[in-house]
Amino acid sequence: MAHGWVDQWWTLARVKTLIGRLFRVSYTVEGTWRLLKRHGWSWQQPARRAIEREATRSRCEGRRPGRG
Repeated sequence: MAHGWVDQWWTLARVKTLIGRLFRVSYTVEGTWRLLKRHGWSWQQPARRAIEREATRSRCEGRRPGRG
Protein backbone atom coordinates (compact mmCIF):
# COMPACT_ATOMS: atom_id res chain seq x y z
CA MET A 1 0.00 0.00 0.00
CA ALA A 2 1.48 3.33 -1.08
CA HIS A 3 0.48 6.27 1.14
CA GLY A 4 -2.97 4.81 1.75
CA TRP A 5 -3.81 3.69 -1.79
CA VAL A 6 -3.90 0.00 -2.64
CA ASP A 7 -2.63 0.37 -6.23
CA GLN A 8 0.43 2.09 -7.69
CA TRP A 9 -1.39 4.66 -9.85
CA TRP A 10 -0.13 8.15 -9.04
CA THR A 11 -2.73 10.47 -10.51
CA LEU A 12 -2.51 14.24 -10.21
CA ALA A 13 -5.44 14.16 -7.79
CA ARG A 14 -3.56 11.71 -5.54
CA VAL A 15 -0.35 13.74 -5.69
CA LYS A 16 -2.39 16.85 -4.84
CA THR A 17 -3.89 15.06 -1.83
CA LEU A 18 -0.51 13.81 -0.66
CA ILE A 19 1.07 17.27 -0.94
CA GLY A 20 -1.83 18.63 1.11
CA ARG A 21 -1.36 15.98 3.80
CA LEU A 22 2.41 16.33 4.05
CA PHE A 23 2.88 20.08 3.68
CA ARG A 24 -0.56 21.45 4.65
CA VAL A 25 -0.86 23.48 1.46
CA SER A 26 -3.60 23.41 -1.14
CA TYR A 27 -3.05 23.18 -4.89
CA THR A 28 -5.46 22.71 -7.76
CA VAL A 29 -4.89 19.71 -10.02
CA GLU A 30 -3.53 22.07 -12.68
CA GLY A 31 -1.27 23.73 -10.11
CA THR A 32 0.00 20.31 -9.04
CA TRP A 33 0.89 19.50 -12.66
CA ARG A 34 2.74 22.80 -13.04
CA LEU A 35 4.65 22.19 -9.81
CA LEU A 36 5.71 18.69 -10.90
CA LYS A 37 6.64 19.88 -14.38
CA ARG A 38 8.73 22.72 -12.95
CA HIS A 39 10.69 20.14 -10.93
CA GLY A 40 11.41 17.97 -13.97
CA TRP A 41 8.66 15.36 -13.63
CA SER A 42 6.77 14.14 -16.68
CA TRP A 43 3.75 11.91 -17.15
CA GLN A 44 4.26 8.28 -18.00
CA GLN A 45 2.08 5.46 -19.25
CA PRO A 46 2.46 1.82 -18.32
CA ALA A 47 4.64 -0.13 -20.76
CA ARG A 48 2.25 -3.09 -20.82
CA ARG A 49 0.87 -4.25 -24.15
CA ALA A 50 -1.89 -6.69 -24.86
CA ILE A 51 -0.72 -10.16 -25.85
CA GLU A 52 -3.23 -10.16 -28.69
CA ARG A 53 -1.65 -7.03 -30.14
CA GLU A 54 1.80 -8.64 -30.19
CA ALA A 55 0.39 -11.78 -31.86
CA THR A 56 -1.34 -9.71 -34.55
CA ARG A 57 1.80 -7.72 -35.16
CA SER A 58 3.97 -10.80 -35.69
CA ARG A 59 1.45 -12.31 -38.14
CA CYS A 60 1.35 -9.09 -40.17
CA GLU A 61 5.09 -8.56 -40.42
CA GLY A 62 6.55 -9.37 -43.79
CA ARG A 63 3.37 -8.71 -45.72
CA ARG A 64 3.27 -5.91 -48.20
CA PRO A 65 0.10 -4.00 -48.97
CA GLY A 66 -1.60 -5.27 -52.11
CA ARG A 67 0.45 -8.45 -52.39
CA GLY A 68 -1.85 -10.61 -50.24
